[in-house]
Amino acid sequence: MQKFEFEVPDDVARRLTNETVEVELQPDELVMRSQAATKLVPVIKIWWYLLPAVLLGSLIFAQQLATGVEQIPLLGRGNSIGNMVTVLGSLCSWVIFIGAFIAQKRHHQAGARQFTWRMFIPVAIAVGIVLMVTEFTIFWTIDQMFVGAQFDIYTSIILITVCFAIMNYMMINLGLTISPAIMINLMTIMMLGGVVLSMLTNGNRDWWRHNFSYLGTQRSGAAWQFNLTLILTGLLMMALTDYLFVNLRHRFPTKGVLLTRMLMYFEATCLMGVAYSRIMTGFIGSMTKLRCG
Repeated sequence: MQKFEFEVPDDVARRLTNETVEVELQPDELVMRSQAATKLVPVIKIWWYLLPAVLLGSLIFAQQLATGVEQIPLLGRGNSIGNMVTVLGSLCSWVIFIGAFIAQKRHHQAGARQFTWRMFIPVAIAVGIVLMVTEFTIFWTIDQMFVGAQFDIYTSIILITVCFAIMNYMMINLGLTISPAIMINLMTIMMLGGVVLSMLTNGNRDWWRHNFSYLGTQRSGAAWQFNLTLILTGLLMMALTDYLFVNLRHRFPTKGVLLTRMLMYFEATCLMGVAYSRIMTGFIGSMTKLRCG
């Protein structure tokens, strides 16, 4: 057994006095924590995620009964299980995530304390977009396996409520444990996942004869997936840039660090601008065709 010595700030040493300390070696850092720290981990109570799911499911059930609906399709235009879960469920879970994040931030707990309030808006928008895209992708995949599937109203409401509860639990857990490392993984997964989804749903099988940028044009048939990926990546990049350079500014208060930070912001803005310009170009083209028609 080998012995090592670590130097820690005085305030940290006072907090760790007379306590057993656990040391964990991670890929990019050495984490020291008290064994009593596990007592401070917030517990997710069942009513936090189940009660909103049941209330929202009951409202949908009452609305469907009032309209006389007997069968609800799995996916499709209008009222379908996929649409209600993707829109209403994502909105409810997103609000719950925001509440959990703000609560952790105000009490300086968990990973939320590592983010500044400036990062709150891009982080919240990115998480909301990721949630909706993930739900849409899941239901689109299920619909491809069970084409034309329909369920009676009671089975449908049970499925919708269960999906709501799962989404709420995941968003509460994310709001209580979010960290820069999770944001980096989220950005990587969504960037690669968005490109792969654009490739799979692309109507032109010979798109690869052009370039990857072709996936974001209106000719590809899968432009919105690719452009949404660019916007999401830009938002996450801005949030991570703010996190990194807040710490660097205190350690290296030079103009070079500030200039690098501004360039990173500019790069993220350009990335989102490319996607936004393509979206607006497609929208203007569609409006022009409607007027000419």
